[in-house]
Amino acid sequence: MKTMMKRTARTTKHPQTIRPSEPVTVIFV
Repeated sequence: MKTMMKRTARTTKHPQTIRPSEPVTVIFV
């Protein structure tokens, strides 16, 4: 779960790039 929290921070910078790559991060956001 800690690794996912770190990835969520990246979603704020590039949400469009993370959405297709990891849809799971979108749920955290």
